[in-house]
Amino acid sequence: MMHRTLRSVRALAGLAALAALAACATETVSGPTRTAGFTTFESTGANAVLPTDSWFPLAGTVKVCNFDTPGSTFTASATGGTLLASSFTIAGVEECVIVWQAPAGFTGPAQVTVTETPAGGSQPFSIRVLASDADVIFLDGPNTATVTMTGARGVSMWFKNEPFSPPPPPPPPPPGSEGCTPGYWKQQQHFGNWTAPYTPTTAFGSVFANAFPGMSLLQVLGQGGGGIKALGRHTVAALLNTASTSVNYGSATPADIIAQFNAAYAAGEPAITNLKNQLATMNERGCPLARAE
Repeated sequence: MMHRTLRSVRALAGLAALAALAACATETVSGPTRTAGFTTFESTGANAVLPTDSWFPLAGTVKVCNFDTPGSTFTASATGGTLLASSFTIAGVEECVIVWQAPAGFTGPAQVTVTETPAGGSQPFSIRVLASDADVIFLDGPNTATVTMTGARGVSMWFKNEPFSPPPPPPPPPPGSEGCTPGYWKQQQHFGNWTAPYTPTTAFGSVFANAFPGMSLLQVLGQGGGGIKALGRHTVAALLNTASTSVNYGSATPADIIAQFNAAYAAGEPAITNLKNQLATMNERGCPLARAE
């Protein structure tokens, strides 16, 4: 008795499944149709679960389904058959719109192309095409899919996206590890290592704010004392270090050094001493030009 009861239950379950399939196969299409409440599942390649709800491809139609990005907009075009929706939005998650239908007597072929513009800060990730006459087709990457339709074929396109994250910024350039001191740059035998447009006779005031009227870069390099004078000589050394392609001074440019000096000079103390200390540390990291001599 128990075995007959189990067989009866299984038979009823089988009839219910067939009835569900029949209901999908007889779905009436009168225009763009949105259906909701689908079973959520993850497909696994050729072994994908094929549910008997509205995800199931309906013969003679193309369904576009928004897998997980509400508010995405779509455009569709076709080379044959009946295009039911050329531009539409799927507002919800796990909703579909029927966009193409084979007219009576249609045998095909026709090509149907659908393109998505993701919403909500997302970016195209993958498209999974389920066809009634084939396994799941994975189209990873693009936001456009094209399928070839015949009168008997049904297709569901599932568009999946992921939140948009801008690429990380490039890593900062490695910090410099070299620097030549004011004492190196002021020596006459090293004048050949100065880089144009800077020369020993270049007026300091033609490059920087005129903190030392009438003095050349070389004269500022050679002056003693602290305060603004110390900043002046380390600033000229930093300028020449950044201009030289033979000194690994870091990412700073001559324009950076000029801007830093002018800002500190305008601000006064303690900015003058702070910048002098910073440049002195950088200028005293070891001079490759001296090692090459």
